[in-house]
Parts: sequence; C-alpha cells; structure tokens
Amino acid sequence: MELAMKVAEAVHVLNHDTQSCNRVAANQWLVHFQQTTAAWEVATAILTADPRLLPLASDFEVEFFAAQILKRKIQNEGYLLQLGAKDALLNALLVGVRRFSTGPPQLLTQICLALSSLVLQVVAHGNPIEQLFYSLQSLQSQDNGNIAVLEMLTVLPEEVFDNQRFESKISSLHKSHYTQEVEELLL
Repeated sequence: MELAMKVAEAVHVLNHDTQSCNRVAANQWLVHFQQTTAAWEVATAILTADPRLLPLASDFEVEFFAAQILKRKIQNEGYLLQLGAKDALLNALLVGVRRFSTGPPQLLTQICLALSSLVLQVVAHGNPIEQLFYSLQSLQSQDNGNIAVLEMLTVLPEEVFDNQRFESKISSLHKSHYTQEVEELLL
C-alpha cells in the first residue's frame, strides 16, 4: 500500500504542483513505474481498495491513472499473463466496474476498456465475451448497474474491431469468433 500512496502523491504533483521541475520528476517516476511488474498489483489495488483504507488513492485522478495503467499494460503485455493472473485481474476489473458503475463516467469507460482488452485475450476460456456478460448480469440488479453493462456494450465492439491494436496479437480466426459472439449478444 506504500507504493500506492507514492503513486497517488506523484499523480497529485504531476497535475497540481506549480513547479515544473517537480512535475517533470513526477512524470518520469510515473513513466518508470508503469513499466514495472508492481504496476499491475498497485493499479489493481487502487481500483478495488476500500476508500477508507487508501484515502489518498481514492481520488478521481489517481483512480483514472490506475485504470489507464491497467488498460495499457493489458493491451501491451496482457498476452504474457498466466491464466490464473488473468482470472484474478478479470475479477478485480469486475469489482472496479461495480464500484464505479455510478461514476465518474470517464473512469468507468477506462475500466471497461481494460476489461474488454483482457477479455479479448482470454482465448483459453472458450467464449470469453459471453462469460463476461454472464458476470455482468449481477450488475443489472444493482442501482445503476445497467450503466456499466451499456458501457461494455459501447466499448467492446470498438475493441473487437480495432485492427491496429489487435492485428499482431489476435489471429483472424479469433477476430471472426469474437465478431460473431458480439453479434449474437447484441441480437
């Protein structure tokens, strides 16, 4: 949790410090941090932790930064994760979706983008998109849960059809399978 607090402090300095040298140093530290393996755990902790336990990290800017870290790391390194780690990350992102289903909307979008990217890489599970929406069904019974489901319906097709991002990581067979699965869910 100490590292999460350092991330929160660096994000605050980056966005609010009046000294440009402090902002540059914070930016350099954050860029380096994003490249570490600890970034996975810290970003996940920020998005899933009880706000009372991590008060500094429970700030929109910090949470948004954490969601962006996970989105980028999943897109760039997610295929390297072991299946168990992908499952744990999937569950953590679902917790984040539940937590932020009432807002802020930009944060929910980032978490849904990360979740979509992860789901598209979990090829070993058969029908990952169908399983995702099965997991999201519990949200529909919660207040504003449909907002999260609608956000997933918005960002998932964008992720599936984004050829630039997935062309080198997902075979055309998988793209075809995902396209068919999304079409079936939308009918």
